[in-house]
Amino acid sequence: MTRKKSRKMWHCRAWTLVLLAGVVTAFIGGPAAAVETQITGVVVSQDTAIARVAVELTRQVDYHLFFLDEPKRAVIDLPLATWRLPKSVVPTGGTVAGYRFGQFDLKTSRLVLDLARPVRLRDARFASDPQQRIQRLILELEPISEEAFATLAQAGRGSTAVPPTGSASGAQAAIGGAARAPSRRPEPKRVVVLDPGHGGNDPGAIGPNGVLEKDVTLGIVRELKRQLEASGRYRVTLTRDDDSAMRLRDRVAKARAVGADLFVSIHADSMANTQMRGASIYTLSETASDAEAAALAARENRADLLTGIDLSQENKEVASILLDLAQRETLNLSAMLAGALVGELSNEISLLPTNPHRFAGFAVLKAPDVPSVLIELGYLSNQKDAMLLTRPHHRSKVAAAIVRAMDHYFARRLTRS
Repeated sequence: MTRKKSRKMWHCRAWTLVLLAGVVTAFIGGPAAAVETQITGVVVSQDTAIARVAVELTRQVDYHLFFLDEPKRAVIDLPLATWRLPKSVVPTGGTVAGYRFGQFDLKTSRLVLDLARPVRLRDARFASDPQQRIQRLILELEPISEEAFATLAQAGRGSTAVPPTGSASGAQAAIGGAARAPSRRPEPKRVVVLDPGHGGNDPGAIGPNGVLEKDVTLGIVRELKRQLEASGRYRVTLTRDDDSAMRLRDRVAKARAVGADLFVSIHADSMANTQMRGASIYTLSETASDAEAAALAARENRADLLTGIDLSQENKEVASILLDLAQRETLNLSAMLAGALVGELSNEISLLPTNPHRFAGFAVLKAPDVPSVLIELGYLSNQKDAMLLTRPHHRSKVAAAIVRAMDHYFARRLTRS
């Protein structure tokens, strides 16, 4: 082969890798997913009692504004846009104490204003700045009573769309409901797949009093599902809802099939050391964080083959790039959730005293595009852990902590541009 021909083939391969990388980056929400609209600034000012928020965009767009309570927030949903704002936001003080921003879902960008006091929308309008070639969405907020804000937050969760060409008075009438009642636009529910470990002929760990891990995990997962659905923010699927066996690869496949935003596997292991107790949270790593984590992952994986994307037909370099791009963001998000779980669970139950967030090669954590964690809620080999894990009150407390952790996780995702 001549040097010229070899160079040409190398360039073709390089362009192929670049294109494939772009496809996967777009799939996980990276730069290739950018859209035409850009949000270039948010300016907050206060004049006596009126707070003004100016959102700077490259063009006028339709938007939705609504209020939420506990804590007090004003939420502005816009069509998917590229954020050109600083990663960190300095608190503004005054009525608007600060703000957060990011991509809410595949079609929506969201700006959340943290409010120091109850307010309502006094006026909304677009103003053009031809010199800077930007449009400013100007929102004016005025004080109201706590009772009025509570009513506004309850009634306005998902408000009327305001057309970009509407007048200021028209915008106020549409949002305030003076001309017509606001139409409801509920927030999209996050899809969570809960995986109670083991089942069927595989009982998992067995406690000294005969309690089975497969029963403990199913009981806790059912309570967690109940609380998540009761919040109104989540749509929950279980990998199993009875005492049935399920292959590890099928658990992962089910999460991907329903388009899960999160996959959470629940377990309760046993150890030779009966004095060891406390919960821990695992995220994926091909190299376990310690010998115990490696041994635990080996036991959990023994009944099934590892799963993942089938890249057997792909060029080695292409396969490596695709997996790396797809899984890098997923691992970061999984770690973010693990951190939230450690924070919330530590307020309610005992965690392992050292490194409660651990890493291991669990098969059920191998979906490259679904953030996933495995929670070991305790050790059935420890008498106290085994007793607590069978008590309804303890299960309810654990489930409530996990729900709070998920809420924090999705709130943090909102701030990532």
